[in-house]
Amino acid sequence: MGMSDYYQNLREKIGNELVFMPGVAGIIRNEQGEILFGRKHKESTWGLIAGRAGTFC
Repeated sequence: MGMSDYYQNLREKIGNELVFMPGVAGIIRNEQGEILFGRKHKESTWGLIAGRAGTFC
């Protein structure tokens, strides 16, 4: 996944300065203690279900 237009524009303005990008990840377990993993479309790597805050106009 590439960088959004918003963050590309921000990077052009501030360079390599630290940027806080809020996000969230959760661990979902079933009764047997197994952890749910997800995989994005056309990716081979599995990982935690997660996301990051987007920009809304």
